[in-house]
Amino acid sequence: MSSVELSFKSNTTYVFQKKIGVGGSADAFLYSRRTEGCPEQLVVLKILKNEDEQTLAELINDGEKLNSLKHPHILRTFGYEKISHKKLALILEYIPGNNLKNIIEKIEKDLSENLGAYMAQKLLSALSTAHEAQVIHGDISSRNILLSNDGDIKLADFGIATKLGSGSEAPLKGSLDYLSPEVWSGQRHSMASDIFSLAMVIFEILNGAHPFSALDRKESERGLKHFLESKPWEKWPRWKAFFERAFEKREESAQALLEDVPPLNLSESQVRKSLSTWVQSSEKKPLKSFTETMTLAFARLPYRKISKIGFALMAFTFTVLAIVPVATGGDVQMGHRLKPCALTVLSQPWGEVFLNGKSLGFTPLINTPLPSGYHHFTWRNYRGQTVNKTIMAYDNGLLNIQIKK
Repeated sequence: MSSVELSFKSNTTYVFQKKIGVGGSADAFLYSRRTEGCPEQLVVLKILKNEDEQTLAELINDGEKLNSLKHPHILRTFGYEKISHKKLALILEYIPGNNLKNIIEKIEKDLSENLGAYMAQKLLSALSTAHEAQVIHGDISSRNILLSNDGDIKLADFGIATKLGSGSEAPLKGSLDYLSPEVWSGQRHSMASDIFSLAMVIFEILNGAHPFSALDRKESERGLKHFLESKPWEKWPRWKAFFERAFEKREESAQALLEDVPPLNLSESQVRKSLSTWVQSSEKKPLKSFTETMTLAFARLPYRKISKIGFALMAFTFTVLAIVPVATGGDVQMGHRLKPCALTVLSQPWGEVFLNGKSLGFTPLINTPLPSGYHHFTWRNYRGQTVNKTIMAYDNGLLNIQIKK
């Protein structure tokens, strides 16, 4: 079987700060990212616990989905890297704060309906953007909704997200206590199942707790059946139409469901201020002890060989790419030391950058030193799509290249 050899390289250094999350296939760590010529930035590295092909595909899938979705309430991603101890890491936006699950008990009862409406508006807008891009989240839960210390909201963890039309049956995945009935029966996640899960999150906010236990599969299935039969949401009359549409009529349009979100009794700034207070007063659950205090300099190490078929599973199908280069040559200043040109390459989707046949690593590349003169530039992604261009670098200059589908 033919294979592709992949190596990860970077001129960026990541300095460990602390461990911030524990997951089944990957753990999350806070690092400061240091790149010459750029301000230091705090980012989250989601690092795989093992390197089997399925887990690798899920991590890259997570990054590809996030990278394709641009919305103020969807967590941003900055690419992925192969790190020095031979593990792959997804680089994510850092949101100082907590997840919604950990602050539910902090919410004051008289403000729960206002918070529910505020969250529903923001998250349905984010979900509408994802669905318009034909991306299904597949694991919406209060654990995957991040809240910042200043009251901002981010929908995160697209690790099992799927493209529409990719099949009718799939293994059971997602948070058991938020799954819709059809997903329990073996069907793939859909727009309606995403909306079902989000409505369950809103109910959890109003109720102050999840309506049933999810210790195992049987308890979850039994609890969901009782929940749908008893219709406990009817105790909130203003929300009856919203929950009926999400739980019973199985609405498929997040944008349409916005019509049934009750209006706020407070201003958005008041709700956000209360949310900020709850987040800052909440305490995150303790993590396992972690004493490692290392600095990760990203390695020039070859990754193990992966089949082309494996790579095909990791990425979306993209149309022919067009390149839009913007170059500015800086004038040489007398009396100052000459510096190499700084090359920045951004692309969607991610791809590998070659200069004169030598790999510089994967996008995004930020302020990579480039000797003055003419160079042959090549960008190539996993699907073999390629962009070639001759570029000119100037001393003390900046060269920015953007590649878009």
